[in-house]
Amino acid sequence: MQLSICILQTDIISPTMARPFGQYPAMIHTLLADSLATKPYNNLEFDDQSYSVTKCEFPSDKDVFDAYFITGSRHSAYESLAWISELEALIRRLHQQQQTIIGLCFGHQIIAQALGGTVAKHSRGWNIGLQATELNGHAKQEKDRLHLIYSHQDQIVEPAPEATVLGSSTNCKYAITNIGHHILSFQGHPEFTVEFAETLYRSREALYQPAQYQHAMGSLTNQHDNQTASRWIIDFILANKANHHQS
Repeated sequence: MQLSICILQTDIISPTMARPFGQYPAMIHTLLADSLATKPYNNLEFDDQSYSVTKCEFPSDKDVFDAYFITGSRHSAYESLAWISELEALIRRLHQQQQTIIGLCFGHQIIAQALGGTVAKHSRGWNIGLQATELNGHAKQEKDRLHLIYSHQDQIVEPAPEATVLGSSTNCKYAITNIGHHILSFQGHPEFTVEFAETLYRSREALYQPAQYQHAMGSLTNQHDNQTASRWIIDFILANKANHHQS
C-alpha cells in the first residue's frame, strides 16, 4: 500500500537550524519513515509533497492526498495574514470532504480556529520541555500518557464545537483533540528530536525564565513517546483511508 502525504509548511526554519535538522517537512518525513520501517507497517510505503503556505503555495483542488499535515510555526493563528485566511479556507474544505488532517502545534491551533474554536496566548507565557500528556478514555490508546516535547506560547482556549479532547497536560488543557474520524491534532511536537529541541531552547534562552529554561533542558533527558504518537497518526490515516474506500 502507498500513502500520499501533503505537508503544509507554515514556517521556515533558519538556515543555521535547518542545516543539521532540516525543515519541518523533513522532520515529519523522518518521523513517519522511522515508524513505517517497523512492524506492522513495513509493507507500507509513502511519498510526501510539501507546500510553503507562508508564500501562498497551496495544493490545487485537483490534488488528492491520503493526509494533510499542518506544521508548527512562529506565527499566531489569529494574525491577519492572507496565507492564514487561505489555510483556514482549505481546512474547512478538507473537513467538509472528511479528508484526513494532522495538526502539530500551530497546526493544532489553526484547525481549531478555522472550525470555530479560539486561540490565544497562554497567561503563563512560554510552555517548553518534555511533558506528560494524560490521555482520557476517548483516546483509545494503550498508554495512559504520552511524553511529548512542547514549545509554544499560544494555545487553544476554546476547542472547535465538534472537537473531542483526547489528552491534557499540566499547562495545556486541550493538548490533543480530534474531530470525527478525519482530524487529529497535537499541541506537542512528536516530530522534534531531543537534539533539535535542545538547540531551539538554547537559541531562545533569553525569552524564558531561568528556572523554566533549566527545567525544560533537564526534562529532555527523559524518555519521549514520539514513535507512539507517530504510530497513532499512521493508524488514524489508515483507518480514514479505509473508510473512504468503503463509502
